[in-house]
Order: sequence, then C-alpha cells, then structure tokens
Amino acid sequence: MKLKKTTQSGSLESSDILITVTPAKPGAGRKIDLESVVLNAYGKSIKKDIVEILDKLDIKDVYINANDRGAISSTIKARTEAALLKSIKDLNI
Repeated sequence: MKLKKTTQSGSLESSDILITVTPAKPGAGRKIDLESVVLNAYGKSIKKDIVEILDKLDIKDVYINANDRGAISSTIKARTEAALLKSIKDLNI
C-alpha cells in the first residue's frame, strides 16, 4: 500500500504512544525512531509490534517516529495501524 501524507495517532499521555508516519521515497525502506520511558526493557518489543503492522499492511517505504509512554502491545499496534490507514486513505481525522 502507498502512503499519501504524514499522519499521527495516539498521544503523549501515560500508558499511550504517539506514532507519526511519514511517507518515504520508493526504495528508501523502513526507518523507525523510537523514544520510550521503557526503552532499555521493551525497545525491541515495541519495534517488533510496529514492524508486525507494517508487514500486515505491506508497507515497504516509511519513516516512523514513535514516542512511547509505557503503552502495552495492543495499543502500540492499534496506534500504528491507525496512523498508517489515515495516511493510506488520506484522512484528516
């Protein structure tokens, strides 16, 4: 699927994550920048959750900035999917 614009989902509230999705040029690949209050303990798991959704939606070229405040796995996946779908469908929600 093709991303059309930069979008966000989530918040900086406790137990949430703010995902910002920006389209990348074809062939650029995936870049994930992660800031988290639990980076040392859960950084790999958070990135794994994000990549799972990228794979599910067949997104190859994207820049993602994730600012985590202790979100659980299901929240990370939901916020990532919401931001990606808003970009794909060009929604202003």
